[in-house]
Amino acid sequence: MLAYKYDKDTKEYLGTQNAQIDPLGKGYLLPANATFIKAPDYEGENIPVFDVEQEKWGIETDHRKHYQVKLDDVTFSIVNYIGDAQEGYQFITDEVYEEYQADDDRFEVIDGVFTDIIGTPEYIEKKRKKEKERVSHLKCTKRVFVLMLEQLGLDYFEQIEPMINANRQAKLEWELCVELERSNPLLDSIGGELGITSKQLDDLFKYANGEITQEEFRGA
Repeated sequence: MLAYKYDKDTKEYLGTQNAQIDPLGKGYLLPANATFIKAPDYEGENIPVFDVEQEKWGIETDHRKHYQVKLDDVTFSIVNYIGDAQEGYQFITDEVYEEYQADDDRFEVIDGVFTDIIGTPEYIEKKRKKEKERVSHLKCTKRVFVLMLEQLGLDYFEQIEPMINANRQAKLEWELCVELERSNPLLDSIGGELGITSKQLDDLFKYANGEITQEEFRGA
């Protein structure tokens, strides 16, 4: 006769075992942590769990070895228990976890639910601000900056240098710095005087840092 084994602690189904015949002639001996009640069929992320008190099997979700997210601070951990998500947590798939690692702006906790917001106005605005902040910290030398402006058809000696020298603050800023950061307000001032747009300045720094091609920069 088959006995259906379950784990001592979790009570999850472990498989079957042939029960031994009782030498006293009283049927079969039931092994420890087992029942003669047949375990139900199951599939997917489910597993039979035995209720010892009620002496019956139930089906519980089994997300162990997958991820869960703690909703109040968006931290992740491996699920190590059977059943529904604990209070304050939400089960997520491995794919969602990987997508979050690649782009954490893509997900947000909304009304207590960890949600993919890609494509929404909120997501687009968050990405725009994040990219603007990132680009603002890009750097290049003054030499590279001038050479990039030359590629846009501007002459350093005839247009750029005279404009800088005409403003004492701009001249001090230019002569005392070794390298330029995109966030330097002097650059937008130079750009405004020379007809260079903010996007062209952004692309200049992206090109100088190898993020876009020369064709993309000159065609901006």
